[in-house]
Amino acid sequence: MSQWADNRHSTQQAHMDIFRTGNKTNTPAAPPKSKTTLVFEQIEEVKALMGTNIQKVIDNIDKASILEQKTADLLVSSQQFKTASTKLKRQMWWKSVKLQLAIGTVVLIVVGTIIVPRLGSIQMTRVELHTIFSWTCQMIHISPTKIGS
Repeated sequence: MSQWADNRHSTQQAHMDIFRTGNKTNTPAAPPKSKTTLVFEQIEEVKALMGTNIQKVIDNIDKASILEQKTADLLVSSQQFKTASTKLKRQMWWKSVKLQLAIGTVVLIVVGTIIVPRLGSIQMTRVELHTIFSWTCQMIHISPTKIGS
């Protein structure tokens, strides 16, 4: 055999050794382990993995209980907000009604002070009454056509 053939043969042998032993060097592989040793090593790996998984489950349970408590707190605060906002809405509605009544009363007083003296001295025409009525309705934001029909 030539030197080239010897190198090729040794290179192929080295590649085969790498695949068999997983070892790139030409050092001999460790003696094979017995089946019981391999089983015990697998059992230890599974135990370690199970311990990690159990710890993760416990952590997730803790996080879930914290999330549940936060959800309950949020529900209580949302109910309080709804109650407070409903109360405020009613208060503002009453303020609006009172203001509209006050403005309407002032308008009626002003219109009354204008109309009453005129009624005593002269007879008002239908056009004048309609003009005063329309002006009063505009002041209190009511359409005169809705009242007339």
